[in-house]
Amino acid sequence: MTLRAAAVPAFLLLLLLLPLAGCGPWGPLGVVPGGPLCCDQVEEPVRDWSFSDAYPLIAIETRGRFFRHSVTAVCVSADGELYLMARRGGEKRWVHNLMADPRVRVEIGGRIYPVRVTRLTETLPGEPVARAFLRKYVGLEADEVRSLPEVPGEGDERIEVWTFRALWDDATDDGTDDGGAS
Repeated sequence: MTLRAAAVPAFLLLLLLLPLAGCGPWGPLGVVPGGPLCCDQVEEPVRDWSFSDAYPLIAIETRGRFFRHSVTAVCVSADGELYLMARRGGEKRWVHNLMADPRVRVEIGGRIYPVRVTRLTETLPGEPVARAFLRKYVGLEADEVRSLPEVPGEGDERIEVWTFRALWDDATDDGTDDGGAS
């Protein structure tokens, strides 16, 4: 066997073992996107998430069937609480992961926060969240938000945004397990 022929299986084995290492050049924006987040984890509970409004995108790490999976997402704070949004949520792997296991970690400003998420199932997540979204992403200050005159029909993109409320997770998780449900 030539040296080159031996290098191919070794390289493939290395690629398979990289996600098990726990940290490295991956994460939502890394060389190998989708891997675990690697930053300092905050241990003190967060009671006011308004600092998150300084960041247009955050990273969210979910627990997949075998490994952790991270992506970027939009978020807003309303009344000090953190809300995450996913457009076409039913089609996204990370949303399926968090629906199966609501324990996630979010990276905001280079620090990781363990949270549990709950999907808001009403059509609008509420005026404070809608106003916060308009302020942060559209640059509009709205005193009042009104409902659409008609209910969006199936396939209408206005109804395809899933909103999740994130609450501090007191059962801290350092992200060292393999990502499976415990």
